[in-house]
Amino acid sequence: MKSIKNSNNKVLYLILFVGVLFIAVSVFMRVQKASYQLNGAMTNATITDIESYYDGDDYTHRAYVEFYVNGEKITGKLDYYTDSFKVGNTVPVLYMRDNPHNFIYGGGNVASVICFSIGLLLFSFGTVVFALRLKNYIKKKKFKESFVYGKVLQTVENDKFSLLNKRLTLVSAVDSNGHLYEKKIFLSLGQVNNGDTLKIYINPDNEEDFVFDIEENKTEIEE
Repeated sequence: MKSIKNSNNKVLYLILFVGVLFIAVSVFMRVQKASYQLNGAMTNATITDIESYYDGDDYTHRAYVEFYVNGEKITGKLDYYTDSFKVGNTVPVLYMRDNPHNFIYGGGNVASVICFSIGLLLFSFGTVVFALRLKNYIKKKKFKESFVYGKVLQTVENDKFSLLNKRLTLVSAVDSNGHLYEKKIFLSLGQVNNGDTLKIYINPDNEEDFVFDIEENKTEIEE
C-alpha cells in the first residue's frame, strides 16, 4: 500500500512541478517580448532558409532570416517557427537598438499561450487532487476517535474515468452492526478487493460523513 501511495504522490508532485514550469516558461516569454518592445524596435525580416531535421521523435524546423538596420545586414536564426513560414516570406522581428543582432520574432507567439494553457491546466488539476487528499487527511485526524471496521461487499469500477492510474470505484462495505457504507473513490487496480476489511472514519455528528482508510487494509489490521 505504501509503495502505491508513494508512487501516486510522486506523480502528483511531478504534475504540479510541470504545471508550474510551463507557466514560468510562458511568463518568461511574455516578459522577454515586453522587454524587446520597450527597449527595441520593430522591422520586417526576410526568411532566407528553413532547416528541417529528424530528432528521433519528430521533425524540428529552424527558420533563418535577414534584415537591415541603418544599412547593416543582420542575419540569424529566428526563435519561432510555424508551418506557414516559407523561404522568401517576410516576418516581423523585434531587435535591441543597441545590438540589432539580438532579435526575436515580433509577431504573435502561439507557443506562450499554449505553454500557459497547459501549465494552468496541469497545475489546477494537481491542486484539486491535492485538495481532495488534504480534505480526507483532515477528516481522518478529526474523526480518529470515531471509527469502525467494515467488510468490503463489492467494488464497481468505472472504466471510463481514471485519474493518476486510478479508476473511479464505488466501494460498498458493511460494519459489524450491518450498517452499509458506500462511496465513490479513486483506486488502483486490485487496491481493494471484495472481502477486504477497511477502517472507516465517521463523523460522530453525521454518520453519512465518513472516509474509507484505504491505507489500512485487512493485512495491516491483522498484524
